[in-house]
This record gives sequence, C-alpha cells and structure tokens, in this order.
Amino acid sequence: MKKAWMVLMGTAIILAACGQGNDKSSDGGEMQKPIDAQIDIPKEADKGEKVTLAVTVTQDDKAVDDAGELEFEVWPKDKKEDSKMVEAKHDKEGLYKGETTFDQDGTYVVQAHVTARDMHTMPKEEITIGMGEIMSITMKEATPPSTSWHRKN
Repeated sequence: MKKAWMVLMGTAIILAACGQGNDKSSDGGEMQKPIDAQIDIPKEADKGEKVTLAVTVTQDDKAVDDAGELEFEVWPKDKKEDSKMVEAKHDKEGLYKGETTFDQDGTYVVQAHVTARDMHTMPKEEITIGMGEIMSITMKEATPPSTSWHRKN
C-alpha cells in the first residue's frame, strides 16, 4: 500500500511540474490568446423590419479581420429545431455583419458561429420582435378556461 501511495505521489509531482510552462505550445511556439466575439444586436425590433446582426471579433484586444467562417444562427426561443443561418461579411476592424427580418412576434435567439485562427466561439444574445412573448401570454389569458356548470339540487 505504501508503494502504491509513493507511485501516486510521484506521478502527481511529475504532472504538476509538466503543467508549469511559459505559454509555449507543444510545437515550441507561443500559445495563442483565445478569440473573443461580442454580438451587437438591438434588444427589440418590429415584425418585418430589416435587422442588422453584428459581431466584433478580437484577439488580445486587437481586431480579427481574417475570420475563416462567420455566420449567425437565428431561432425562436425554445425552438432551436426551427433555426436558420444568416451569412455574415467582414465590414471593418474586426466587425462582421449580416441582415435578417423576423416574420412573427416573439423572442428569438441569435448565436454567432465564429471560426478564426484555429479557434471557434459561439456567443448568443436574445432579441424581442414586436410584442414578443407578451402577445402570446396575453392571448392565453384572454381565453377563458373551459368550465361546465350544473345545477345542484
């Protein structure tokens, strides 16, 4: 038992020593800082209105103008299976844009799919179109529950 404990402690010490690097990758190069993507969309828009979807991509606080793939995925909240893809194009200084319209009131999720410099990130935000969820809740409340009445003798 004592031998197993010593082997375990020795392995832990070796692993801890291997983990203390100086930001070098396995091929000897410097480790890349992760990319960051910040979505910029309005919080609200009207049904049928053209909405600009924008995302700013940076790495180490510098604009990333060479993203290999960038698109937005848009879906009604709680219905990801109904998603659609919106192409984004580079505009300027790390800013990528796409446009879409929403045909129905509701809350939608907008997720950017960003691939740049061998990294991938997928931030997401929500946008409310028209009356949003308030409209569907109001319609449900306006419909009275089905009740049957009978005379008690």
